[in-house]
Amino acid sequence: LSKRSLYLVLWRIIDGKKGLAEVLQWLGNIQARAPNSPCVIVGTHYDEVGEKFPAKKAEELQQIIRDRFIAVADAEKMGLPRVLDSIEVSCKTGHNIKLLANLIYDTALSLRLPGSKEHLLQQKGPASYLALDDVVSAIANHLKINGADPVLNAENYREMVTTEMQTRGYKGFRDTSELNQATMFLHDNGVLLHYDDATLRDL
Repeated sequence: LSKRSLYLVLWRIIDGKKGLAEVLQWLGNIQARAPNSPCVIVGTHYDEVGEKFPAKKAEELQQIIRDRFIAVADAEKMGLPRVLDSIEVSCKTGHNIKLLANLIYDTALSLRLPGSKEHLLQQKGPASYLALDDVVSAIANHLKINGADPVLNAENYREMVTTEMQTRGYKGFRDTSELNQATMFLHDNGVLLHYDDATLRDL
């Protein structure tokens, strides 16, 4: 779970309060890993409301979502991320699909890093970070093709990245510190996983 993301938390309206309990669990997970990230709650199977599921009950559930998750004062203290909206959709009938697409688009365009005036999608990154993205994908594919898990220890990672960058004609990193910075950038963008803690630092 990356801090540089917009999260869609899906639940089946016809699951009722059980579905809302799962939404709460996911919101807690997002807040734990990516604090204050923007989220949109998406209720699916809207086409079954009124048929298999009472419309009045669906309205009550939406009210619970608004009261408990959206625009909550001190959401962070309650272990919740920044829930922006809740929308009900149906893939079967297309109900609110365009509205959801527009909401995702508008929200993604307006995202900023905390304390920054620059929009996230307009943030420039060093060319070396983009080169590392390309190289990491190539290394992962190569490992998968050979039946190996795409997991490396730090030393193998450094060696393979250096070799692959030279092979592809990319300018390498000055030192391990610069490579680590680029690696954390890719981690924050969901390209790879690298946790800088005592037990996982070497992977």
